[in-house]
Order: sequence, then C-alpha cells, then structure tokens
Amino acid sequence: MIESEFDDFTFERRETVRRLQREDTHTLCATRCVPGMLNSVRAFAAFIGWAPDTAMSEDLRLFQPHQTQIGMQPLSSNSAVQR
Repeated sequence: MIESEFDDFTFERRETVRRLQREDTHTLCATRCVPGMLNSVRAFAAFIGWAPDTAMSEDLRLFQPHQTQIGMQPLSSNSAVQR
C-alpha cells in the first residue's frame, strides 16, 4: 500500500508540475503575442479603413501584397494574416 500511495503522489505531483508549466507557457505567450496581435489588427484596420471584424476575405488578399510592399517579411506577413 505504501508504494501505491507513493506512486499516486508522484503521479499527482508530476501532473501538477505539467499543469503549472502549461500555465506558464500560456502566460509567456500572452505577454509576447498579444501586443503583436494588436499591432497586426491595427495595421489591417488602418489599411482597409474600417473595423476589421467586418472585413471580407478579399480585404485580406489585398492586405498581403501591401505588407510585402512596405517591407514586411513573409513569416511576419503570414502570422499577421492568420491572426
């Protein structure tokens, strides 16, 4: 019985550590990603001239060449459009 209790404790502890690591990862991502996401949305809204939640797929297609023209790298451009 003692080994079983120890195994349960070890499993629970491992699961707790994993959960905390996931939470830390999400927090870190949020602090790094959210400002970038907001900048992407602001840039898109400025490009189309109205609220981005009403944009159509054609607006996104037009935004991609615009990003290339202003010198945005392809990886950044893809990231901005996916958000």
